[in-house]
This record gives sequence, structure tokens and C-alpha cells, in this order.
Amino acid sequence: MAHEQPEDNETGGRETVSAENFGVALGDPSRRNVLFHLKRHRTASFDDLVDVVVATVPPRNRTNADDVRSTVENALFHLHLPKLQLLGVVDWNRDTNDVVLRAEPDRLDDWLELSFAESVHGATGTNDVAVLGDAEGIEVLFVEDYEPLREVLVDQFASDHDDISVTTASNPESALDALESTVFDCIVSDYDMPGSSGLDFLKAIRRVDETVPFVIYTGKGTEETRLKASDHGVSAYLQKSGGAAQFDLLADRIRQVVGEYRNGTYPAV
Repeated sequence: MAHEQPEDNETGGRETVSAENFGVALGDPSRRNVLFHLKRHRTASFDDLVDVVVATVPPRNRTNADDVRSTVENALFHLHLPKLQLLGVVDWNRDTNDVVLRAEPDRLDDWLELSFAESVHGATGTNDVAVLGDAEGIEVLFVEDYEPLREVLVDQFASDHDDISVTTASNPESALDALESTVFDCIVSDYDMPGSSGLDFLKAIRRVDETVPFVIYTGKGTEETRLKASDHGVSAYLQKSGGAAQFDLLADRIRQVVGEYRNGTYPAV
């Protein structure tokens, strides 16, 4: 599903999209996830974008897998891509079924961050994502698109780290549901996921709460991604590894960052 990225000129080939049009474009979660994908890749096929949106459909909206895909295909074809093209955000070639980002990437990045942060704030209400205190237990939100890893981590923590209660979400968009119903002491997120990334989620969370512990837990990390996460206030950055020992390390790091948060100390990553 790899595509060549078109070259960015200072203005050439890019559309200056108005604030009003960005607001409309980002008013729907499916369109937002399409634009998160295009922000990173600049261009994608129609099928690529269907895969992204299907992967980010919240569990409450999932029925039969074939029905979900058909619904997403119809919505993208008849509603979302035509609207994004009309707003000047993308170009969609229906002959080749390729979609290319038309908006300026930096401005799109700013609007995506603001839009997602507003959704996080709406999910958490006026409360902080986590609450200072001396509670013995730790509530963790674990955001990971690979289902087998989510299941193994939940089982491992229940067996070996029962002071840490884990709620899972398959992507940041789905994590909004969890944030509506639970106050979390720590968020642990994968980095590379369909739609919005772990970094996108971190940036949105930091607009709402500057200090709640947030751990990036990734299998594809680089020094560049670590530095980006550090620049946006990540509490810890861990590389995934094989074996059960990785969960022991993650549990220890969660306890450490939550303890530091509750004590009011926030050391650099």
C-alpha cells in the first residue's frame, strides 16, 4: 500500500484552505482519519482509505465485517471524498481512484491537532484525564491496533500485575469512548496505527492535560520518533520486544510514571 509522496513546493500545487472549510472537513471522524493518513503519505488509493476507515470504526458501530466495509465504501465514495474535494482539501481522480492531498500539510497538521484535541476534551468533559491521589490501583488505557497483543497484555497484567487495571482500544479514535466513561491514571499507546498515530494522540491529550502520564510503546520506534514524542511531552518511550519480560518492564515503567505524577514530579524522558 506504499505510494510515492508528491514533492511539496512553498505554494505550488497546494491549496490554501479556509478555516471554515477545514472545520467542515474535520467535522466527521471518518474524514479526519482519512486526512490523518494523507498527512503522512500525501497520496493513497481509494482502497487504502477504506482500509484506514474500517480499522478505525468504533466497536459500538461494528456489526458484520462485510457490512461495515460496504458501508464505509459507500460513505467514502458518495459523501466524504466528494465533500473533501469540494472543500479543496484533496484531489480525487475517479479514473485511477487515487486521492492526493491538496491542502498545505503544515496547516492541515495544525487543524488536525486542534480538531482531535477538541474531541478529547469533549470525551473527558471538564475533568482531567487523570486525578492526583494516593489510590493503590492504577487505571491504564492501552491503545494498540494489533488485537493479539491487546489480549496478551490484558491476560499478562491480570496474572502478574493485578494492581494495574487495563482498558484497551484499537486506535485513538476508539479510545475516545473509553475516555468518556473512565478516569485513567496513565495512557499507553502504540505509535504507528491506522488513521491518527500515537504521536497525534499524545499531542491531542497534551492540549487537554499537560501532565497525565503518557507512554509510547512501539515496535517501530526510531530516534526521530522518540525525539518527536519527547518534544510533545511523552512521559516514557518503550520499545516492544519478544517474551513476557517486556510486560514486566512496561508495568514497572507505568508504576514509575504514575508515582512521579502523583508525587508532582515529572522528569524528562
